[in-house]
Amino acid sequence: MTVEYKLTIRTGTKLGAGTDANISIVLVGTRGQSAPCVLDKHFHNDFEAGAEDEYALASEDLGDLVLLRFSNAGGVAADWLLDWATVTAGEKQWRFLSTGGCWVAPRSTCSRGPRSSLAVQAASASPRRGASCSRPASGCTRGARLR
Repeated sequence: MTVEYKLTIRTGTKLGAGTDANISIVLVGTRGQSAPCVLDKHFHNDFEAGAEDEYALASEDLGDLVLLRFSNAGGVAADWLLDWATVTAGEKQWRFLSTGGCWVAPRSTCSRGPRSSLAVQAASASPRRGASCSRPASGCTRGARLR
């Protein structure tokens, strides 16, 4: 069964937190994981410092989400600071927190610095709704803005 996941992602507010790089996500649940999805809304400047961006992603039912895996395709000034993310599927909702913010960079460094792929584990749920379209890429779907 296909499920539509609605994502809200907040970029941190520190200097240099925003990015113009392509950010991808993989949802990991108790029943498997989604295909990688590039998060991009056409004619919108995604992942600006302090902004909340909303996306929709369709995937097979993944069960309870336990992890979000973000990747950064790179470019000039590509580092991106994730503040938090929420994911909603029907009546279920998960909130993912990154205490103090987590940098997602196009290169690998030590465990304390930027990483090309960042995994964020689930925290307690918090009520949020809303989603907008994302660029199709290996399992992404287009959708109208719902908020």
